Amino acid sequence: MKNWHKVVLIIGLVMVIIGVLVLVNNKSRVTLPVVVKPVPTVTPVTSLKFGVMADIHLDWEEWAKFLKIAKDRGEQMVIVAGDLTSVGKLEELVAAKKVLDESGMKYYVIPGNHDLWTGDRQQKQLFNQVFGSDYQSFKMSGHKFILINNGGVNGLGEIQYQWLEREVVECRVVNCVVVMHIPLNHSFSGHVMGEGNPQVAAEGQQIITWLVENRVAEIITGHLHYATSYELDGFRTNIVGAISRSRNNQTPRYTELVIENGLLNRQVVEADHDLGN
Repeated sequence: MKNWHKVVLIIGLVMVIIGVLVLVNNKSRVTLPVVVKPVPTVTPVTSLKFGVMADIHLDWEEWAKFLKIAKDRGEQMVIVAGDLTSVGKLEELVAAKKVLDESGMKYYVIPGNHDLWTGDRQQKQLFNQVFGSDYQSFKMSGHKFILINNGGVNGLGEIQYQWLEREVVECRVVNCVVVMHIPLNHSFSGHVMGEGNPQVAAEGQQIITWLVENRVAEIITGHLHYATSYELDGFRTNIVGAISRSRNNQTPRYTELVIENGLLNRQVVEADHDLGN
């Protein structure tokens, strides 16, 4: 045991060397930052209640009454699906906008055939001057709305036609609500898009193809002056009824729609009470 102190010295030296090596190794080690994966931003899909009104035809008094009903029912907006006027004069359009502005409701407007009565470019410009674009899309509460101007005698026009073809593609992944003035089809009425115009009728048939291919299950229209709902050509058409008290096939009414859990529920509203589905 004479050399025990040498053994202790060697062991101590080894421990010191090991400690130095560990220290050096820790200093040379690179500390990587913690990577937080980004959470994708998804617009939440929530329930939505709104009204669609059409065929006012200058009956401002009756329309103001229905806009108040819509507001009292808690509808989040009103879409006007055309024929606010008689022949689309500037003073008629301005008067229609005044009624909407005074209602306090959020609103969107597309023209009907009476708002584009002469069918010329100048009259369309009058509508644009008062209400802005005559067709558009927007999103609300996670739902996409596509508002189409098919009230003109010459159809959509090339620019809107190409725009619509692009817009409906997103309907494969987003719940879409499509609104226009004139129905695309009907089981017995001839008052559909392209009535008396084969070229515009063919355009309407192409729109039907786009809707079905891109999973649009329902559309909303006016024009026929009565409220009804039917399935044809692979989708459902909801006609909203007319506000006007004249030339009306029913009493004045509009349609309230509620989107909930991906379903579009329809409620016809008359001045005094709901009429049901």
